[in-house]
Amino acid sequence: MQRELSALTKSRSALRRAAAAKVFAAVLIAAVLTTTMGTNVRAEDVPAGDTWVTSLAFTPDGATLVSGGGQSLLYRPGEVRFWDLATDTQERVISPDESAIWDVAVSPDGTLLATAGYNKSLKVFNLADGTLVKDLPGHSNWVTAVAFSPDGATLASASEDATVRLWNTADWTERAKLAGHEGMIRDVAFSPDGAKLATASADKTVRLWNTADGAEAGKLAGHEDAVMSVAFTPDGSKLASAGSDRTIRIWDVAAGSELSKLAGHTNWITSIDISSDGRTLASGGYDRTLRFWDIESGKSIATLGGIGGTIWAVAFSPDGNRLAVGCQSDYLKLCGVPTLTNLVAVAAPEPAPTPEAPAEVAATEAAPAEQTVAAAAAAESATEAPAPAEEAKPAEESKPAEEAGSAEEAKPAEVAEAAEADSK
Repeated sequence: MQRELSALTKSRSALRRAAAAKVFAAVLIAAVLTTTMGTNVRAEDVPAGDTWVTSLAFTPDGATLVSGGGQSLLYRPGEVRFWDLATDTQERVISPDESAIWDVAVSPDGTLLATAGYNKSLKVFNLADGTLVKDLPGHSNWVTAVAFSPDGATLASASEDATVRLWNTADWTERAKLAGHEGMIRDVAFSPDGAKLATASADKTVRLWNTADGAEAGKLAGHEDAVMSVAFTPDGSKLASAGSDRTIRIWDVAAGSELSKLAGHTNWITSIDISSDGRTLASGGYDRTLRFWDIESGKSIATLGGIGGTIWAVAFSPDGNRLAVGCQSDYLKLCGVPTLTNLVAVAAPEPAPTPEAPAEVAATEAAPAEQTVAAAAAAESATEAPAPAEEAKPAEESKPAEEAGSAEEAKPAEVAEAAEADSK
């Protein structure tokens, strides 16, 4: 009888492990922040599983948040999840690709969703029901970024093949191919009037293009390493760019000159966004901090540290009152900062923990319920290494700039490390 009970217990344990392995790891929308003065918020660790959140986009009405991502290995299926922000719950999920999703974009009228994938994939979906509208071939390497023009008539796509394609959304024909960068293109952004397109590249430059004819309209040089993200101010007069040189540059678009340089991050900056009133810039990256800046003065407003993993994406809501943050981390740490209240974690359902993982469960339950700004700053100071190169990072994350070499190889390098770890 004792042997039978032991065998039954082992069998149930094996079934639980098998079921957990078959359930796709939970996506974590790292945080939704309200950018108004108020009291401190809860500080807690939220399990995120093995899924990266690499891209974020709000619908025009701000009611739904779309997240794109995938698991730590590029050849595993990517996914797009839709989140109802009124209830902070997941509405649905689609798997548009057989590999990781690098970027997502919602059309201005809220009817279309574009996705950029690792396997040269550029697809457009009906946002309401998730059905495929068009598969757009053309790029010769993985597609890194997508963006709709303000009038919705054009879709821009960027790739590791160092080109940008402009597509007519009326008939999905390619109307222009923008070539000139000497390295992979990381990000694209339309100016508010749609007349110009900004592109960020691993060749250390930002370029401006006339969208009417595809001609190059300017080259912004100043970054000392790859440029990872770009964003226009709402009036179109300024452009912000951020890169692996750990700086954010603010440019005068008309003059093509640098207005200011924002320094504070201690490792690569992967994503930036600007609030709808044009006053605040949010940034995140490999140093695992979320930072807020006053664009006019160039001064830091607040820093949220102790995230626990690389930040891949930040996105303000259309009204500028909320910020979504996508993270690569087994756990996300949420802390209060002076200008932020109502910090909300949104996560997909996860399988029950197996008996083999009591340490992780205990760590989650032991998260403090409240953390002051001073405590958050002290914790950040105590837990982060003084130099990124000396920081011990999880196996799935890439090496910092000093160790990984060219920023152009950042994502493939970290994926290779994850693949090696996964195979052992």
